[in-house]
This record gives sequence, C-alpha cells and structure tokens, in this order.
Amino acid sequence: MARAMVYSKFLLPLFLGLVLVACKIEEAKPEISKKLVLASDFLEAKDTVLFKRFSKKTGIRLKILNLNASQIAQKLKKEGYNSSIDLVFVKSLNSVKILDKTKFQKLDANFLREKTPSLKAFKNATWLVAGLDPYVFSYIPDSTKTAKTYSALSTNFTWASPQSKDEFSVLLAHRGSHSKKDAKWKKGFIQNNVAFNSENDSVKNRQFLVIKHSFFIKNKSLSQNKKRVLFFPKEKKTACYADRWCFAVVDQAINYGNVEAFLMYYSNLSESTYFIKKTGVFPYRESARKTLNLRNTILKIQEDSLLECIMQFKTDLN
Repeated sequence: MARAMVYSKFLLPLFLGLVLVACKIEEAKPEISKKLVLASDFLEAKDTVLFKRFSKKTGIRLKILNLNASQIAQKLKKEGYNSSIDLVFVKSLNSVKILDKTKFQKLDANFLREKTPSLKAFKNATWLVAGLDPYVFSYIPDSTKTAKTYSALSTNFTWASPQSKDEFSVLLAHRGSHSKKDAKWKKGFIQNNVAFNSENDSVKNRQFLVIKHSFFIKNKSLSQNKKRVLFFPKEKKTACYADRWCFAVVDQAINYGNVEAFLMYYSNLSESTYFIKKTGVFPYRESARKTLNLRNTILKIQEDSLLECIMQFKTDLN
C-alpha cells in the first residue's frame, strides 16, 4: 500500500506533465489558412461578388487588391517571397508584357490537364489564359457606311475609343508581320484614331467606337443603349481579334493550396452563362463556346507569338 502511494506520488505528476505537453503540441499546430489574396489591374474589392459561391463553398475568404501591372511588379519585387499576394489576374497580354521580368510559379502539367481544362497555359506554363475579350465595334446606324473589318479602320473610316491606347497593343499584334502591307495598315489605323468626346452627348452618340467586349458589357450607357449596334468584325471573313484575361501564380505563394482551389473553381465558372453575361469575356475552349451557342469565331494566335509582337506605342493615340 505504501509502495503504491509512493508510485502514485511520482507517476501522477509525470502523467499530468505528458498531458500538458501533448496539449501544447496540439496547440502549436499551424492553422490552415482560409484566405486568398488576388492582385488585379481591373477587378476591385467589390468584385468579390463574382466569386461569392467560391467563398461559400470552400470557406476561403477572397481579398482583391486593385493595382496596375507596374504596381503589381513593384510590390512583388519589394516583398519577395514574403509577398501578401497569392495570385495575379490581369486584363490584357499587354499587362503580361509589363510583368515580363517578374518571376511566377510554373504550374504542374497534370494539374492543368486534369483540374483546370478550360485554362490555357503559355509562357512556359507560368501564365494561364482565363478568357478571351474580343475587340468589337459599337455605333448608331445612320445613312453613312460603316466599317465591317479591322482593315477598313486604316483606310476610309475614323474611330474613337474611351479605352486607353495600351488596350490596342494586342489588336495591332494580330497584324504582327513586318511586311509593308501590315506596316501600312498599322500606320493608317493609328492615324485614323480621333479623340473620344465624353462630354457632348450628341457627338458621343455619333462616334464609331472600337472597344473590348468586356468594356461594352460593363458600361451601361453602351450596353443598355438600344440605339447602338454591337458588331463583331471578322477579318477576311474568318474571325475577330481578342485580348486575353490572364492568371499567374506568385512564386512561393503563401496560400498555394487556396490558389489551386480557386483556379479549379474558375475553370468551371469561366464556361458558365452567368459569368459570360456578367463580364463579357468568352471561354477559351471553342467547344465550350459552341455549347453556349456563342457563334462569334475568335482568331486563335498563340499567346507567346502575340507577346513578341506587342507594340509599346510611341505614337500618340488620342
């Protein structure tokens, strides 16, 4: 009896100590992050509503930082591997060009093939095409003849755009050859650009606009104006030109698992009627566009080839 009391005197504290250590070890386990930080040059904080089902389904809280491409590059360079950004989402191949010297994560081929089939990898699998944004015409019909092709914009027709000149570097890249014919077309296209008048309604309504489809959908004064025509030009009776929305995963992203979850979700979302109506951006896969009855054919040129041809404008586009 006495011996048992002696054992209990020494074993009980030892047992309690082990329990406490076990509790401390349990408490020391890192929590799985439930957030994802996305930097974008066109989405704003309020645009998380586009992805509300993702957050509801996964419990991952999405935060959007609205920064232009140069600001994203500077922030990533400054913060290095401790960057608060996990994923970059840009509206144009021109933005990809600006981020050319920024290192991004190369994505696994099996993951892309099996989990994100609607996203097209390029630039050595460090970038993904998230959607196609066609260059379209918008105008109010009158008695005068209007342009039906991009080629016509370098000859007899003037055009305006409420979008910045950088938005058109990808359009010009579609005519990227160094032939005299293409050089002449580019020169005429630039010369025929006139200043967009945003103040005088009568002038604004008469203007022949060249814009991206996403801009048309987002701008209610255009998309809800029943007088205006939305026209998808076809070059040589084949297809229209389009810019790309693109993703890149930050190298050593802190919330990499959440990035993968988001890309898988977006892969399905991008081919939904809901997302297309909200954004105006078309799915990359032609099979998906046919299923959704999107009859507008889009000219497919390899993204790496377009990047090589993008012009950094030195000529003033008003």
